[in-house]
Amino acid sequence: MAIRELRARYLSGDTSPVAVAQAALARMRSEEPRLHAWADWDEEAVMRQAQEAHQRYQKEARPPLLLGVPMGVKDLYDTAGYPTRLGTAWTEEPETAAADADLVSRLRQAGVLVMGKTRLLEFAYGIVNPEDGSCRNPWNPDRTAGGSSGGSAAAVAAGEILLALGSDTGGSIRIPAAYTGIVGLKPTYGTWPLGGAFPLSWSLDHAGPLVPSADDLTVVLEALGQPPADFQGRPRLGVDWGWVERVMGDMPAYGVFRDVVSRLPADLVDVQWSDSASVEAVMMVLIMAEASAIHRRYPDRDRVRYAPLTRLQLDMGEKILAIDYLDACRLQHQMRSDFEYLMRAQGLQGFLTPTVPHAAPEQDPVLADGGEGSLESAFTAPFNVTGHPALTLPCAMLDGLPLGLQVVGRWGRDQEIAALSRQLERALAFTPLAQ
Repeated sequence: MAIRELRARYLSGDTSPVAVAQAALARMRSEEPRLHAWADWDEEAVMRQAQEAHQRYQKEARPPLLLGVPMGVKDLYDTAGYPTRLGTAWTEEPETAAADADLVSRLRQAGVLVMGKTRLLEFAYGIVNPEDGSCRNPWNPDRTAGGSSGGSAAAVAAGEILLALGSDTGGSIRIPAAYTGIVGLKPTYGTWPLGGAFPLSWSLDHAGPLVPSADDLTVVLEALGQPPADFQGRPRLGVDWGWVERVMGDMPAYGVFRDVVSRLPADLVDVQWSDSASVEAVMMVLIMAEASAIHRRYPDRDRVRYAPLTRLQLDMGEKILAIDYLDACRLQHQMRSDFEYLMRAQGLQGFLTPTVPHAAPEQDPVLADGGEGSLESAFTAPFNVTGHPALTLPCAMLDGLPLGLQVVGRWGRDQEIAALSRQLERALAFTPLAQ
């Protein structure tokens, strides 16, 4: 069910937030042994929220846009009444949050039903803590749902909720959304608040939503004060075919991407982004140095049992030289300007890439291994560096698993790429549904 449809049914009295909350909880209970998507939920708290939302629909002529919409929260955002476990193992239970993170608070004001906390990779840093376990893909539980926002993606794709909060530092919203056949947005850097969210890299972190469709995304943006945009006529879209070919070679998903792009109702422009070959190296210096600085100051560090590979990555980050970090900061600003100039100079409304060069693997690759981890984020991480808005749109199937199309927009134009993606979604007429 789409968010617009659910709201219409609430307003007509055809269903109620209480009935929807009960159905969502039932599905969560039944799917959890298979998917391992949830870190925590509180059924009594959920039903209290549902009752309050039901009463508001009976009393208010114009209730908030997201009133009664079930939502999951990635377990790095503080959420009142829940501990923030961060996908790691603890020597003792972490404290219960006394207040909501800024974004959780804003979404509560928009009316959402907070269903619980969704599972993530350890500290969102690309590793599954073996004591916490991995999150599985609704399309095939033998495959990963992706990281780090895998629990959020799996819960939306499995039809348990209609909205989830994720975070994205190198692709951690878009990658799991692509693997599970849903829409995930990394907004323009700095536009969504991160107060009360545990950081990974202050230069690269983005908060954002995961939803079933691009149309749902436009509703969420409107509820958060970003009014909808629209497109007239055919959009002008860029593709750096040389970059795509260098990354993918003869991979099966490359042919799928070419076919999808050829069917879009758009004017396509072959462009060359000169920074594409070097942007990943800048991203790795930034994320590793900043993550290590954050964890060095983390007051609860002595209570955490890090996975060995997470600890290794943190140790590696401490060896990065200050001069290399400062040079990466300089290059980041230059790359941001270069990409925005490319978009403006070519008159582009959007820039297209595959979201991930392949369908969901069995396990999450390691971020810092220089191999599969780098390949997985080859198209997503560059736009964490530049900060431009980027989303993934389900577009095709490969070997029974969904693939995503990444749509990147100009700086600050999140509503425009949401509207553009809604147009592309309608043209592709591709609506995957995991069973």
